Amino acid sequence: MSALYQGVCYPSVEAARKTACSSASLSWGAGESSFSLDCTSLEFSSTQMELCKRQDGGSCLMIQRPYPDFPECNYSGGSGMAVDWLYLVLPIMAGLWGLKKLINLFDQNPKDTE
Repeated sequence: MSALYQGVCYPSVEAARKTACSSASLSWGAGESSFSLDCTSLEFSSTQMELCKRQDGGSCLMIQRPYPDFPECNYSGGSGMAVDWLYLVLPIMAGLWGLKKLINLFDQNPKDTE
């Protein structure tokens, strides 16, 4: 089953969860009150992601949060885009071939022989 996350269609829910986990890292605050949050999940088949929360560079406090919802999408693996490019390039190539033949038709000048 394919999954949609932030406008990108992934081939599986696990792939979307990996992306969600990699984008879950952030830092905020400054000086004595700085925080960081990093995803430490290694298993993407569960519904919870493991997050490491640090305050002021201290020890890691592990928390679990659910992954966001991933609506289904139509993942074609890029074949749809390849077909679209074919429909774009094919008429251009046919037009260039026809233009070349037309130029060759008018370029048939007989040479003067004296």
